[in-house]
Amino acid sequence: MGVVYLGKDPKIGRVVAIKTMALSQEFEADELAEVKERFFREAETAGRLSHPNIVTIFDAGEEHDLCYIAMELLKGKDLIPYTKPEVPCRSKRSFPSLRGSPMPSLRAQAQRRAPDVKPANVMYELESDGSSR
Repeated sequence: MGVVYLGKDPKIGRVVAIKTMALSQEFEADELAEVKERFFREAETAGRLSHPNIVTIFDAGEEHDLCYIAMELLKGKDLIPYTKPEVPCRSKRSFPSLRGSPMPSLRAQAQRRAPDVKPANVMYELESDGSSR
């Protein structure tokens, strides 16, 4: 659901990640309003947060039928491969920083459940200081 592109802010030259969704191509007309509201609520919720382990949102909008969120470009990979049933759970040893992961902080700051906090949206760079985002 959606595609993420590498982009560049033309005004200041900052490299960004741009999450896009062609909503009218992916959803029925009766679902569009709710899906669009959820997409922009994700951008608004994340955009209001300030935490070293949460990606920074720079912009969100809609051009023609394409909704987008421009955000900080992160290095690393998501945690999906580490959450598969056949992969042994060694997260505390392999990913020590996950004990202080953004999940509790995100929920506390947002004052509501954050359904978009999932393995696909947690990035981890093994060569770094071990922090997750």
